[in-house]
Amino acid sequence: MPQVLRTDNGTPFSGRFGISALSVWWIKLGIRPERIQRGKPTQNGRHERIHRTLKADAIQGGVAYRIYLQQRVFDRFRHEYNTARPHEALGYRVPAALYEPSPRSYPVKLRSPEYASDREVYVVRSDGSIRIPGRDLLLSPLLSGEPVFVRPQADV
Repeated sequence: MPQVLRTDNGTPFSGRFGISALSVWWIKLGIRPERIQRGKPTQNGRHERIHRTLKADAIQGGVAYRIYLQQRVFDRFRHEYNTARPHEALGYRVPAALYEPSPRSYPVKLRSPEYASDREVYVVRSDGSIRIPGRDLLLSPLLSGEPVFVRPQADV
């Protein structure tokens, strides 16, 4: 499992409130989401490159309407991309030749974030808000029941 996952700011990663169910799950797995700046796809060039290759190679004949057929196309692409196709950036080796399993194991139980004892931690209410001194702050309903630490920042 990675320690960090870099993504763009699309809905699957940032949702409506800057956080999504997927990013909450990653955090509980101990993975830190990292987002590129909006409108700067070059900050995630490898990701953009595989999308270009996927569109050119796997989706060239159109996308199947049945999900199991789509999955078959993607499975073939993934196999070829990782085991049969040399990559210039890898010295013309295939990714499978360089793959090493993660030393981090998948947890038996997902964990809530933990914070230092000197932090002011709030539990998110069912509506996705917390009560901080003097006001309510809406975070996201996706965080309902989760402990959060809020760090004040100056407005930019």
